[in-house]
Amino acid sequence: MRLALVREARNWSAAMKMGDPDLPLMNKATFKLMLLTTAKDRVPTMKNHITAMRALEQERVRVNPSYVCWAEDDDISALSSSLAKKLGKPVERAEPLTVEVAKEAIEQLKVSKSTPAIRTRRLLNSLLNYLAGMRGGESGGEKRGVTAGGVSIGVSEGWCKFKMHRGTKTDEDAPHIYVSSVTASGFDMAAALMSHFEAWGMHMVTSTVLNPEAPSELGLTEEVMTVDHVAVHLPLVGVVSGTPAGDAYLGALQAALREFPSEAVRRVPVVEYLMKKARSKCTKTDITPDSRYLNVAVGREGEVLGWVAWLNAKLTTSMLGLGFPAAAVQARVGLAPLLANTVGKYLTGVPLEYDTSNSDLKMMWRGAHATLQARAGIPVEEQVTLKFVSHSGRRGGCTRARRVAQLAGIDPGQLKEYVYNHFRWSPEEGEMQELYTDHLPRSEALKITQFM
Repeated sequence: MRLALVREARNWSAAMKMGDPDLPLMNKATFKLMLLTTAKDRVPTMKNHITAMRALEQERVRVNPSYVCWAEDDDISALSSSLAKKLGKPVERAEPLTVEVAKEAIEQLKVSKSTPAIRTRRLLNSLLNYLAGMRGGESGGEKRGVTAGGVSIGVSEGWCKFKMHRGTKTDEDAPHIYVSSVTASGFDMAAALMSHFEAWGMHMVTSTVLNPEAPSELGLTEEVMTVDHVAVHLPLVGVVSGTPAGDAYLGALQAALREFPSEAVRRVPVVEYLMKKARSKCTKTDITPDSRYLNVAVGREGEVLGWVAWLNAKLTTSMLGLGFPAAAVQARVGLAPLLANTVGKYLTGVPLEYDTSNSDLKMMWRGAHATLQARAGIPVEEQVTLKFVSHSGRRGGCTRARRVAQLAGIDPGQLKEYVYNHFRWSPEEGEMQELYTDHLPRSEALKITQFM
């Protein structure tokens, strides 16, 4: 029964991609059964099947606006868990990351054969999840989260600060997260950041500023390190791939990339990758306007300003007569990601995608856990594979922070406030907040990670 349902879902997915106009819609009950029967194994194409079913429902809404699309409202994970409980099947829970697994993953990265850029990205991603409580999409920062320009390191005071940008909202309102440079367990966030900056060619800048924790009349200062790293940000709102005007614009963009002033962009694999991303951004219907952009290149602000002017001059002539609002497709200086994608051995300025971030973390943590089991002498047939997911780091970090802070004697009421502030749990509901507004002074905000 299960194989038949999977086969049916695959056929439907293939038919949808072929644009079959007479394709019937799988009814809700059949889809739920298909989801339940495949939930245990999570076959690699499961996400494609779900996407296909949702797309079919959305197409029906487009044809008949009065049709109610169930796929918009149902939470896939909650649906699977609910049905599994009703049928008496065990529900597989996500495993929190332990300090032992987190440390072993770091040790394995040190001897990894990956490039320095990949090693530092994976290390930093793991620490951001475990120590800073980041969620999968926040470490890449495509729509919201941390960016390169939002990072600062207190060289003399021992802190790392991550400003969380919020898409189109004002930068002044952006909340931030503090992490101790080096924690009690030996996690070194500052060293991980500086290694990452060096591997990805981010220019580090050290300056002397007033210490906000000291009384202003004393005029005490501190050394702070930041990076001068921004992006050539090209909006693609209004560009529709597959239309004459859209294809003409994308063709002009491809020609410009092949002549781009920076060799890092002109490379054939990078041009092909950037054009693939651009076409995807112009084709997808399930992304918001503020996500419909392409980071063409990254670098220091001075050189990026020159690249922006060059690219706009190249594209302006191509835009004439194509019907695009000039402001909609004018490149500008924008935020550069802290964690970005690579193309083979080449670096890009495209924010690290959620799927890549998630697979990197799960691979690291599962490998580290397997090594710990083997080292403990557990026979292979008795070893278990834990279900690590992107928020395993966040959950494990929160658990660890509570435990060690209690042992350090922090008042339980105060500890609760620290945990809510740092890991962004809603005090009212005990659930994750979408974004939080920090309110603790730096010295207080650092207490939750200094013991970790």
